Amino acid sequence: MQVFLDDTTKKSKDIETLKVIEKRIRDVIYKAEDKVDSNLRSIGLVNTSRKNCKKWKKMLILSGKKCHRLSLTSMEEDLQKMSSPKKNTI
Repeated sequence: MQVFLDDTTKKSKDIETLKVIEKRIRDVIYKAEDKVDSNLRSIGLVNTSRKNCKKWKKMLILSGKKCHRLSLTSMEEDLQKMSSPKKNTI
């Protein structure tokens, strides 16, 4: 993610564009946190049996994969927006 942010900063000096990108990254992080919280609640960590530990690990890995996909999708959309030519409105 740091490479993406560094690359974006080099390409764009527009503060508004950077604010939009920052907001999108923040939104992805919030969604990821919500997904992890939701999965942890659905597992029921009260019972620490081996079965629940395996289920917790599986759900955590799944959450990580989903968060990674969300992050990549968001970054790809931002890069496409930044690389697309701006249209003249005149």
